[in-house]
Amino acid sequence: MAIANEKTILYIQIMLDTFYYDNGYLEALAGRHPLVMAVKQYVKLADTRKEGPMGTRSSASAAQSYGVLLDQGHLKNSNLVVQEDIVLSRNNDLYIGNAANGFLPYKKGNVLKMFPKRKKDIDNYLKSNAIDFRDRASLVKLTGYLLTL
Repeated sequence: MAIANEKTILYIQIMLDTFYYDNGYLEALAGRHPLVMAVKQYVKLADTRKEGPMGTRSSASAAQSYGVLLDQGHLKNSNLVVQEDIVLSRNNDLYIGNAANGFLPYKKGNVLKMFPKRKKDIDNYLKSNAIDFRDRASLVKLTGYLLTL
């Protein structure tokens, strides 16, 4: 699907899946308006490994590579290709917010910013419940609680 101007769309719903746009596409995981927990999935370049001696691969930059080969002072081949492998990592960043006000990374500080009048209630909830801000299931549980405030 191609969208000409993503910023004009509040959300996209395909069957049971809902997507928002906030500097990239976010998929809703839990919650409902006015508070949605969403995930942004993306692929990032993690490493580049060049071919080294004896066909080994290394991410160290000690191996030299050449783009041309000289034969008796004349260019023999100017289209040499550096052999390298790229390593990609799949990332899932969790966010909280809504289409009207935007989304923020799902961190304690951002949750407290969103609910400044309920800081004490949220702190008490976080103390009595083991919430890990890196764990999706914990944040789904916290989102459910925040919707009751």
